[in-house]
Amino acid sequence: MITVENFSPTNREKVIGDSLYRICQFDYFGTWYIFEVYTTTGGAFATARSYARHDPKEVIDAFNSITTERALTGEAQP
Repeated sequence: MITVENFSPTNREKVIGDSLYRICQFDYFGTWYIFEVYTTTGGAFATARSYARHDPKEVIDAFNSITTERALTGEAQP
């Protein structure tokens, strides 16, 4: 689990199933957000951005609550 205290450039992503989640920042706005890349073995992929906030703690909390693949790109898979 990521916390504000241990949040760093090397500790801001996780993989669940075929989804990669990463906490990113828009440099020109200073806004933090969660980015998801979903890929399949057939080569299809989807991307999404969500939970944009200026407070990184709010984004970290949303990131920690994600427990399924495709949480941002579409229907969560069973």
